[in-house]
Amino acid sequence: MYITELEIDNFKSFGKKTKIPFFEGFTVISGPNGSGKSNIIDSILFCLALSSARGGLRAEKLTDLLNVNTGKNTAEVSITFSDNTTIRRRIKRTAHGYYSYNYLNDKLCKQGEIVDFLAKYGIKAEGYNVVMQGDVTRITEMTDNERRKIIDEIAGVSEFDKKKGQALGELEVVRERIEREELVLTELIRRLGELESEREQAIKYQEWQERLDELRRCRSCALLNEREREFVSLNEIIAGHETDFGLVGEQKQKAFRDAGEIQAKIRAVSEDINRKTGSEYLEILEQIESAKGTIRSLTESIDRNNAEKKGNLGSLQSIYTNTKRAETSIRERSDEIRALSIDRSNLSMDLSRFRDELKKIETSLSAESDEVSGARDQLFAYQIRLPN
Repeated sequence: MYITELEIDNFKSFGKKTKIPFFEGFTVISGPNGSGKSNIIDSILFCLALSSARGGLRAEKLTDLLNVNTGKNTAEVSITFSDNTTIRRRIKRTAHGYYSYNYLNDKLCKQGEIVDFLAKYGIKAEGYNVVMQGDVTRITEMTDNERRKIIDEIAGVSEFDKKKGQALGELEVVRERIEREELVLTELIRRLGELESEREQAIKYQEWQERLDELRRCRSCALLNEREREFVSLNEIIAGHETDFGLVGEQKQKAFRDAGEIQAKIRAVSEDINRKTGSEYLEILEQIESAKGTIRSLTESIDRNNAEKKGNLGSLQSIYTNTKRAETSIRERSDEIRALSIDRSNLSMDLSRFRDELKKIETSLSAESDEVSGARDQLFAYQIRLPN
């Protein structure tokens, strides 16, 4: 591939648009000094982004490349190759600097894309595709080794050696990376074995966990059924206790009535005792005391009259008769008192027995009430424990 045409517009000494054809083989451009021959090389370097080549462009900044006589703020160079590829570069001056535009086959692109495209054909900024002024003299003055390097570079051998060195360097990097990757792979294989073991354990754990959840659900259902049966049983027990409680209530009322009757009987007996042990009892006691006093007096009389016994036999007989009568009266009154005491003891025993029966009834009622309350508390507790 070679250049077939160069078009320059407002670039350095070329104020007007100028087209320069290049033919196959050598094309020589001659002219006096200052006619712009070197500006043609500068335009090629500018368009192909080879301005960093040996010597570079003869300008401090890109805006110095514009022609100063035309007054235009743009300069443009276009190169056409033998395969009809067109590369064009345009520079525009602004109040704050400049803008540079690159085109590849009339499509706007980056300068790096131009450099990459030319590198495919061996055109590089550091190469000898462009021989600058003084390069021939410098080449003739070089040593054989330096000249050999230039020839290798032009022939592409240096590029091959460079690529070979890069490839060897990359190969070493790859080898080191492979060694690291082998270590990582070994560790990963070991870890994979551990993970497989952990996976099997996790699968077994999941299976057993599912089995445990199923058993828990079955247990919950069984407990629920058992609680429901217990609930029904408790309801039946409570119903029975409520019935028993009703019966106990009736028995309690009957017991209260019987207790009332017993209390009435006790009061009647007490009144009878008080009645019998009241004034009559006092009269009997008075009669006994009177009889005792009579006995004492008679005894004294007997003692006094012992001496007169023989003389007073008739009187003694009379006293003896009165004493017998008094003793008989005392025995009759004592028997009456003993009968009254026995009646009172019997009534007290009946009263105590009635009180014991009443206490047993009250204790039974309290136990039945506690049992009913316990059954209710148990029912409420089971109702709270039953799941919603």
